[in-house]
Amino acid sequence: MAQAKHDMQERLKAADTNGDGFIDRQEADAKLPRVAKNFDKLDADQDGKLSPSELKQASELARQRLGR
Repeated sequence: MAQAKHDMQERLKAADTNGDGFIDRQEADAKLPRVAKNFDKLDADQDGKLSPSELKQASELARQRLGR
């Protein structure tokens, strides 16, 4: 589980090409297709970018759905 979390953090870091700490739609489209597909649902405050807390919440919901 710790390795999966680390791997996801690395993927998010790599996707954040402008280094601002957020994933915008273009970054998601380019590097994170599953995130891009659900971008509008994940963007809770509808500001056009996914914050670390929005990504964490999405990850927790995914784990719950998978029963982990």
